[in-house]
Amino acid sequence: MNHLLLSIPLATKNYYANLSVAVTLIIYICLTPTVDCFFYDGKRIAEISLIVLAFISLSASKAAQTRLIHSVSILNKKTLCLLSIILVLGLISSIFAPSPRYALIEVLTFFSLFIVALLCAPIWRHLHTLLPWIGLALLASFAIQEVKFLSYYGAFLISKSEFDFYDFFFTFSHPRFFNQYQIWTLPLLTLLLRMDHPLQKVNRYRVLLWIIAIIWWGMLFTTNGRGALTGVIGSYIVTYAIFRHKAKDFLNTTLLLMFWGFIFYQILFHLIPYFRADNTLQLLNINNNPLQIRSTSSGRLTDLWPTALQMIQKNPWLGIGPMHFQAWNGSEILAHPHNSLLQLGAEWGLPALLAILLLIYTTLSTWVRRFNVHTLNSEHKNFNLALIGLTFSLSSAFILSLFSGVIVMPMSHLMGILVASLAFSLYQPLPPQVVEIRKNQHWLMTLIFAIFAISYFWLLSPELMPRLIDPTFSPENPLGINGPRFWLVTNVF
Repeated sequence: MNHLLLSIPLATKNYYANLSVAVTLIIYICLTPTVDCFFYDGKRIAEISLIVLAFISLSASKAAQTRLIHSVSILNKKTLCLLSIILVLGLISSIFAPSPRYALIEVLTFFSLFIVALLCAPIWRHLHTLLPWIGLALLASFAIQEVKFLSYYGAFLISKSEFDFYDFFFTFSHPRFFNQYQIWTLPLLTLLLRMDHPLQKVNRYRVLLWIIAIIWWGMLFTTNGRGALTGVIGSYIVTYAIFRHKAKDFLNTTLLLMFWGFIFYQILFHLIPYFRADNTLQLLNINNNPLQIRSTSSGRLTDLWPTALQMIQKNPWLGIGPMHFQAWNGSEILAHPHNSLLQLGAEWGLPALLAILLLIYTTLSTWVRRFNVHTLNSEHKNFNLALIGLTFSLSSAFILSLFSGVIVMPMSHLMGILVASLAFSLYQPLPPQVVEIRKNQHWLMTLIFAIFAISYFWLLSPELMPRLIDPTFSPENPLGINGPRFWLVTNVF
């Protein structure tokens, strides 16, 4: 991609505000899945601090304000109109929700993530020399998680203890939360394997990269997640439908990684336990078998989805309020319906859901018109691969969101920001445009984003401050999540 981007004389100081948000995002993405202190609430606090940092940057930096205006101006009027409608409907729904505070937190969080992506996009566009370092940082993060994964596997074998797939993702409170983060990353590994780079010509580096990618895919099978595999397969079909033969190398490599990842999984969890135990069940829980098609729906078909449909039927216009699925349902552990569209329809209302569906259709059709089998230039291999990889990542995450909580979990949010901002940076016209920074501050934007920063922190402070003061803080609620799903454990509102 580097040879596509022109060398532009830019004052680096004009990028400090955007760069601070982008670098913080990368640090969080690389550290939070690997460090034990970033458990669920730790990841949420990281997300909150990123959003507040973005608001502060936009309230203090005229350069950041100007670039945000420029990024928004690239969006077509229909997209801006739909975003405005969704925001207004979300705010109205929040006002009439049982707990307006938690509902407003959800609305502000969703739209703040979009703003953070717009802030990061200019960095990837103009300071593109950072991209190889980002790829290296991601690889290091994956490798650390894989070393921990294999270390725990070895410990289980040596101790001859029974193990299950729940036991290998210690920085995630549930393997599905790992799925919702990992689904964004799988195409990025294929992208790194296929791109032209001097390191790719060094055999030892290529072998190391393939090993990291294969183990990462093996960890996908270890989670035993049907939704994640459905997302990958569905995205494979979508990507081929859009790019056809231009995506052949990328899709073949993805298929090869999937195959070797499955073989790696079979060796670790079936072949080795078979030779080390008289009965494989002594070490391996029988449920940890991706070839076994479970007949159960994890409550989706029997409880969650019917409940969401009933909520839509009873509250069609404004829904029950953002972040209110569990509180309304009275469930002890099920905080969302495990379907993004049903969740938005039940909580935000049918008009908001219709606007969201139109926004998805508009975004997809605009992307496909711009990038397809006819428009990709064969001379720009890395650029093409980036487009294909990001398309694969976005579509696989969307498909998984129809079966899981991709739009709910903080680590999924952070990875989604990275992928969306990279996609938006590629969508901007070529060559990159130099944005002239206004001499005067956008005082209205300063006021607006200062209010956003203060309001967001104030809304969260009753539950955020105790967690910042005492990392072991847990409200007195033995039932776990029983109300707002923002935190792992929280009080009923």
